[in-house]
Amino acid sequence: MNILKRTGVLGTLCIVILITFLVGLYDSKPVKSQESVLGYKPDEVVVKFKKNSFKNVTESLSANYGIIVKKKGNGYTVLQVPANRSVEELLVLLRNDSNVKYAHPNYEGKLSWTPNDPYYPVQWNFDDNHLNMEKVWGKTKGKSGVKVAIIDTGVAYEKYGQYAKAPDLADTKFVYPYNNAIDYYGTVSYHANDDYGHGTHVAGTIAQSTNNSKGVAGVAPNISIIPVDVFYSNGSTLSSNVADGIYWAINHGANVITMSLEFQYPVAVVEEAIQTATDQGILVTVAAGNGKRPWPYGDGIDTTGDSSLAYPAAYKESFSVGATDYADIRTYYSNYGDHLDIMAPGGDTYADLNSDGYLDGILQQTYTDPTTSYKKFSLQLYQGTSMATPHVAGVAALLFSKGKSFSQVKKAIKRTAYKGMTNYSKFEYGNGRLNAGKALSYKFCSKASLQVYKDNVAKYKKLMNKYNEGSKKYKYYKSLKKKWAKKVTWCKAHI
Repeated sequence: MNILKRTGVLGTLCIVILITFLVGLYDSKPVKSQESVLGYKPDEVVVKFKKNSFKNVTESLSANYGIIVKKKGNGYTVLQVPANRSVEELLVLLRNDSNVKYAHPNYEGKLSWTPNDPYYPVQWNFDDNHLNMEKVWGKTKGKSGVKVAIIDTGVAYEKYGQYAKAPDLADTKFVYPYNNAIDYYGTVSYHANDDYGHGTHVAGTIAQSTNNSKGVAGVAPNISIIPVDVFYSNGSTLSSNVADGIYWAINHGANVITMSLEFQYPVAVVEEAIQTATDQGILVTVAAGNGKRPWPYGDGIDTTGDSSLAYPAAYKESFSVGATDYADIRTYYSNYGDHLDIMAPGGDTYADLNSDGYLDGILQQTYTDPTTSYKKFSLQLYQGTSMATPHVAGVAALLFSKGKSFSQVKKAIKRTAYKGMTNYSKFEYGNGRLNAGKALSYKFCSKASLQVYKDNVAKYKKLMNKYNEGSKKYKYYKSLKKKWAKKVTWCKAHI
């Protein structure tokens, strides 16, 4: 297999890091969807009684244990488990009863959706041990009304002049393209075509056309992309270009703005633009940087991550993203430190930790070689915090698609992140590695619900104290008080 390694540093004022491998990939058959058992309802049991025993058994259960029939189905019965009993206890009772044919928890199931993109199996970053995307896609693939602005080198999103549209972006929706890097005189265009392939790779991770029997999958294939090109043809950009791109995204309804770029020094104009975006409830995901900043802002060593974030990731308004490898370890190149929010798969194109025969980069479709043609595309493995960041942007877009607020999106991502890596620390890993499956399943509690739970605790405490300690009524109300107290504790942690 011939492997092409290409490295590039884009500009002196702003660096977009990408280390590229071009590989040939095998064909793979689609995987069928399957049902995945996730758990069971904590207060229900499904039981089937033997012939002519339903009435006697249910009356006995009701009289002795307070168990009631919730639903009678076609040959089966759903029983409501009382507050002072567990599902396990009731199952023991039922399974020891000779009149019961079977009894089991009322299991919950979800449809896991597996895309038919032939090279999806190579996307380890989406598997059950990392983002767990199949669990997510069973819930949502995003909504077109949710928009992610990619402030980058542009995207291969249209056929225009010398540019072609990436084949695996054929079904992806693009809106409000913008290009402010035509020249140094402020000329703008509404064709944000990619000159480098970096922005196209980023766009693929977020919203690659998925389940189209081509190429690979994207995190949120049904959302819309706002492509914003802020890089000049010589590979440089200006802080004013980036700020202008942010304001374009704000003014055109972006829910998420993502920037896989970095500056060597603080840039107030960009910080102010990011603050404006967050003030309007827009999540701004920014790459932590790849360890190339000179002293005093970094160690200046090309192969190691700095212990402080690049700009604008270092700003508290940014939602900063570092990179992990297949083993959930911070990659050698990823910056880390104060204000790091989250980690996500960024890839390592020098390793094959899952032994699948392919290097552990992040796989997406982009130009084969942008120095020779903007019309030839292939699947390529990139690595960098640039590759980690769009994972977070895509998951944020899915959460917005589910109606979550700006605050809830941030909390869901942070609170559900994986922290089981060796030697975890907040300084090195932020809140942990992104777990899309858990983030989309995270349940919030309202202040109104919290008050109801508190009121019930007070009510059952009052009722409990009317009876002698140790009496049946006392124990009953005590169990109800305990039940609602647990809900109070849970709710406080999920506001």
